[in-house]
Amino acid sequence: MLNENAQKLVNALRSGEYTQIIGALHKDAGFCCLGVACDLFIKENDTFPGWTKSIWGGFTQSFDDETAVLPDRVRVWLGFRTNRGGIHHSKEGYISLASANDAGVSFKEIADRIESEPDGLFADV
Repeated sequence: MLNENAQKLVNALRSGEYTQIIGALHKDAGFCCLGVACDLFIKENDTFPGWTKSIWGGFTQSFDDETAVLPDRVRVWLGFRTNRGGIHHSKEGYISLASANDAGVSFKEIADRIESEPDGLFADV
C-alpha cells in the first residue's frame, strides 16, 4: 500500500490538472512527473518562495535549486529511494520515473508504475 504522499502524487498525475513536459521539473508549459510532486509539496507545506525562475534550459522553474530532479526534502516526503525516482530493472527498460517521463510515458502510465510499487522506487522504512 502506498504511503499517503505517494498516493497524492498518483492522484495528481491522473487528475488531468497538470500538463506534461519533458526535460525539466517545471516550465511555463507544464510539469514533468517529478515536478508535479514538487508542486504538491509546495502547496501542502506553504513553502516560500516555492518555484523560482532559473536560467538553466531557458524559462525553467527551480525548487530548492533543483531543475531536473527531486530536492531531498520532496524525495523524503514521497518515500522515494532516489531523487530521479529510480526503479531496479524495470522490464520496460526505464531506470527511473524521470527517464520514463522524458521518453514520453504518459502521466497515467507513470501513476500506474508508482502504484505497482516497483523494486527500488521506495526507500526501506
